[in-house]
Amino acid sequence: MLAGALMTLRLALGGLPGAPSPPLPGTSLDTVAFPSAEVAAILGPQLASGSRANPWPFFDENAIAMGLVHGAQFEANAGDRMYYDQGLVQYLNYYRTGDVRFLEIARRITDYWAKRMPSDAGIPPRSVALGGLMLRALDGRPELWPWIEKWVGRHYNSWLGRSLSSPNLHYGVRDGGYTLLYTAWLAQVHPDSAVRADLRHKALRAGRDYYARLQREDGSWRWKDSEGTPGFFMQPFMVGLLLEALIETHEVTGDTAVARAILKSVENLYTVGYRKDEPVQPADKAKGAAWRGMWYFVYGDQCQSGCGNTRLNGGWDTNTIRSVRQMNATVVHAFGYAYVISGEAKYRTMGDEVFAATFGKGRGPGADAFYSLADFRAKEYNQSYRSAGRYLAWRLGAR
Repeated sequence: MLAGALMTLRLALGGLPGAPSPPLPGTSLDTVAFPSAEVAAILGPQLASGSRANPWPFFDENAIAMGLVHGAQFEANAGDRMYYDQGLVQYLNYYRTGDVRFLEIARRITDYWAKRMPSDAGIPPRSVALGGLMLRALDGRPELWPWIEKWVGRHYNSWLGRSLSSPNLHYGVRDGGYTLLYTAWLAQVHPDSAVRADLRHKALRAGRDYYARLQREDGSWRWKDSEGTPGFFMQPFMVGLLLEALIETHEVTGDTAVARAILKSVENLYTVGYRKDEPVQPADKAKGAAWRGMWYFVYGDQCQSGCGNTRLNGGWDTNTIRSVRQMNATVVHAFGYAYVISGEAKYRTMGDEVFAATFGKGRGPGADAFYSLADFRAKEYNQSYRSAGRYLAWRLGAR
């Protein structure tokens, strides 16, 4: 599916058809062999844990160490620990490492979570953690499919279907983005071909006729949460979640308008949403570090009040630097996909900068002494690992 989409995109952009850029010289892809195309569709291309093709070793080391910690603690305050989908992350840990402890954790977590679903039928898209449940349905529990299908259908109508012709985004991009992601995933993995076809059509309509249509000329998406909001704004980490959905929509449909929206957004996020060179003050305490993180809020072309902790505490705190860089975690995967579908090395250069800032921790190209909150609570851990690993494969040209 992706190979055809690449050909279509390049022809539409006026480029010559052909293979995308080859892997970097001297590297081995070491990509994970998933048990089925359906599992691969949800988890995306991944490098095996410990692969020398990953130049930032903290990413793998922390995934294993904290994955075991959070897996052992899951049942205590499960709702918070499931935010950003720990079930999906633990399946990723299993397939990337081959360590059966992670398979046991993933099954235990998703089985526990599945028991909540009948009573939590109204759980919102941002909190439902549906990717892990789809993986569990593929992993010996097909009885979960009817509930999953029903949930996706109802929430598609609520968050996307009734807003397809709206002049503005309906309550931002986070919950609608999650809904589109689940729709596009289910369009690839549901056992009924008729259901898959219907969901592909719905994903295309939402991705092309709603999100791509409402993208601004500069590549941003901006919205108001309420009438009292002072102007339209963008939150880059939420746009990263939307890009997850648009990437899946492009993979299942090959639509060129969706592909263009992804490329425009990635450019905008790096040039407007990301603070690559802005120094942290005072410089002596920050050891000369730059913020190297996404703004929490962006108003127009500038970040104003409400940008997060960086303006509110005088500009210096080690944990504040890490909080800023945590905002990169949901975005970085998209730079890899932009590189794969365009063949333009600039996207890999951008992505390497963002990934190094987020997961370097003093090792690997572009790393400094700081990093994100990937080794903190379960929420931040899940946020860090749900999609970022795809970047490591995509930056090498893997598909």
